[in-house]
Amino acid sequence: MSDNINQNQQAGAAAPQRGFSPEGKRSFIRLMVFFGVIFLAVIVIQMRQIYSEQAQLIGDGQNVETYGYDLSSFLGERDLLVASGRAKDAMPVLGELDVVSPEDFEDAVPLPGAGPLDRPGPKAITAGVVDMYKDKPFQRPVVDSDRVLGVTINGETRAYPIRYLQGHEIINDTLGGEPIAVTFSVLCDSAVVFDREIGGETLEFGFSGLIYNSNLLMYDRRPDPAPATSPATGPATGSEGETASAGDMGGSKESGAADAPDQSSEGESLWSQLGMKAISGPAAEAGRTLDVLPMWHGTFEAWRERHPETTVFIGDPEFEDRYERQDLMQRYFNKGEIVFPVSAKPATGGPLETMTPVEAYRTEGGDWRVLPTERVEAGSIPTDVPRIHARWFGWYAFHGDAGLERAEDAGNGSGGADSPASSAE
Repeated sequence: MSDNINQNQQAGAAAPQRGFSPEGKRSFIRLMVFFGVIFLAVIVIQMRQIYSEQAQLIGDGQNVETYGYDLSSFLGERDLLVASGRAKDAMPVLGELDVVSPEDFEDAVPLPGAGPLDRPGPKAITAGVVDMYKDKPFQRPVVDSDRVLGVTINGETRAYPIRYLQGHEIINDTLGGEPIAVTFSVLCDSAVVFDREIGGETLEFGFSGLIYNSNLLMYDRRPDPAPATSPATGPATGSEGETASAGDMGGSKESGAADAPDQSSEGESLWSQLGMKAISGPAAEAGRTLDVLPMWHGTFEAWRERHPETTVFIGDPEFEDRYERQDLMQRYFNKGEIVFPVSAKPATGGPLETMTPVEAYRTEGGDWRVLPTERVEAGSIPTDVPRIHARWFGWYAFHGDAGLERAEDAGNGSGGADSPASSAE
């Protein structure tokens, strides 16, 4: 019996022990502490970065005064100037486009997310790159049905798809050697191309964070902007007590401390897109206006038929999430209600519905003529004159119905569903 007990004890002593040894436990604890410290350090760094970015924002999203602009020379109606729900520069304005051609793919690493179009930074692509993706339906940066603005300057052509423009609203580009601003206001679907050479300066425009007459208000960036302090952000107040959040308008809210900026945006001026002029600041005092350039509005398919070698603006992969929000604005237009205050609204039962898309163009005499987009036909608008696209309420708020071509005056019928695509050249 004792022999069996001794044998069992010996077998038990020989069996491997379960769990960590004391030294193994200490090593495991040290390892967990090390990774815990690394994790906390990453969190602290990220929080400091977020706080730093928020601390640089100007504008609380609700009060115009918190944006720091000098409004002493403001030329418009003060009650039409409201905060957008977003801080100054919260909308990422782009410029200095990198043009990607098929040659850029020759030495590219053949891995997902590592191609020339995946590299950070704003870009345009050549027609050759467009063709490279024609058999890749889920990867195409532009498709035939995309609505675009087409611009030609000094023989160089470029298409700007609306789905990319609505994520930035302002593109400070150079085309044909000329500095231009391609602008798009999501609130009234207005698209205008301006010359950035104004008063002997080449201006760079930024997102002001403010709205005037339910339309984009830009500011001109000066070389040494004043330092900023941190704001708080909330919903922007619309007309008749309504509120519209930045998310409602396809943007993102920014947050921060509740203090207003200590310094004004010294030397900066505010510029109205559909007003086509400076409405506050030194440029307004000098009576500066914006020179509207010729552009084309229609589908990419129609634009490329006319310009086979066009380049195409495709945004910046860093902001990919901003390029999928067109449905939101379409619901806004379908609803037919204007959220932000306007100086005047089109009369109910008038010649055009509030949200009707229109095209405006300047005649040789300097007057503006306006007609519904659906009635535009090939050749009905000269290709070499300044042109603007907008919803009727947006144009009406600034210019009334003067120059509107009614159906009985135009002498033609509807151009059909694809008439915007055939609307010039």
